[in-house]
Amino acid sequence: MIPKNIRKQNELPILLFFILFLNYIPLFLINYNTKTSNAVGVKEMTICFGIECFVLIVFLFKKIKINKNIIIQFVLLLITTIIMFIIQIPNYKSGNYEIMDFANIICIAINIFLLFILLLNIQVNEDNIYSFFKGIIGLGILSCIVNIVLYHQEILGLFGINRDVSFFSIKSFFAHRNQFAIFLYISIISNIFMILKTGKKIYILTIIVFGINLIFTASRTGILCTVIFIFLFFVTTPKIKIRYKLLILVICVILAVLSFIIVYKYVPKLAESIDKVFIRSQSLKNLTGRTVIWKTGIDLVNKDIKSLIFGVGRFIGIKALDENVYIYEKITQFHSFYIDMLVTGGLMELLYLLSIYMVVVRRIIKSSMDKKYKSLYISIFISYAIYCSCESLSRFSIGCADTVCLIAFISIPLLHANSIKENIKTIESAKEKDGEEEK
Repeated sequence: MIPKNIRKQNELPILLFFILFLNYIPLFLINYNTKTSNAVGVKEMTICFGIECFVLIVFLFKKIKINKNIIIQFVLLLITTIIMFIIQIPNYKSGNYEIMDFANIICIAINIFLLFILLLNIQVNEDNIYSFFKGIIGLGILSCIVNIVLYHQEILGLFGINRDVSFFSIKSFFAHRNQFAIFLYISIISNIFMILKTGKKIYILTIIVFGINLIFTASRTGILCTVIFIFLFFVTTPKIKIRYKLLILVICVILAVLSFIIVYKYVPKLAESIDKVFIRSQSLKNLTGRTVIWKTGIDLVNKDIKSLIFGVGRFIGIKALDENVYIYEKITQFHSFYIDMLVTGGLMELLYLLSIYMVVVRRIIKSSMDKKYKSLYISIFISYAIYCSCESLSRFSIGCADTVCLIAFISIPLLHANSIKENIKTIESAKEKDGEEEK
């Protein structure tokens, strides 16, 4: 019989998917009924976060083995958190503060503690990691169905059939189309994991479904970074010989050039639609206002050395955006993970959070997992690093986008790196002992 503690640990990937899904329930209820761009409110986020913390604490209780790595990471987290609080004290005394910045510091610390530090030594059966990917694919299929049901008129507008609706609102039940795009990016990654694991062709079909819906979002960053990810994985995967890779690349380049010439020369209306929806040449100069937003954040941290090193606080930063930037709607993020972290906690927090990713990448590289999975993870992290430059992803705080990115790009890769071979041996040993006892 497999030891109880190992069985329980094997349930962790499913638990992480439950936590992720929990955060999307309020979004589904709000946006399915209204079709407007509504994010989860503070009350709903707090409830979801409270449930997440309770479930993880109960689950991980007595399963954690304290070692040097955990102690070092905990001390780093503690020092960073204390400094961030100290920096906010003068703001509090002067009255120039946002109470949510204090709450944000606590939430970031708890998330890092529960979803990174406590998982440093947790091992699960590798097969159970794929339960998480299956869950993501299932939720992705549901979101695509909802997207077609809710936005079929807007999708027709993409093709010029229905010009009376705005196709920039296509987002399924998510808060906005960019958030839907990041989830589809993760869904496509999950499919490739399942293809490598099972070889089943059904996952090729779901990739096509996710890819089509990703195009419907018209999220340039999402589409571009997904293409970059697929390209990097294609180039680095050991499953395809180099000469075939070169041949496929040459064919793809030729087809792309021919398509470009044909569309722009012989189908001008289609070319106009592509420019309007995807290229948006009129807004390329300022990246749809992003350069203005980034400059506001950079100016905010450059006002003095203290702000550059320790930041000013995420919500003080949002307040500055509200006062200085208005593009087409109220701006509540800096559309860049790196600038968001600079504003929130300065170079100190940015370097600390990047070090967490480096720990995970190092675990992947040094693990015993197959080369095909290593190349997949490296492709993921490179494309995700590019994605983070244009979107506020994985700020380690609470909310749907932060939670899904934290789990998908920190917790799951860490567990996957820990789970290879060692735990399988433990389970096989337990089975052998059980068989001997039965004899």
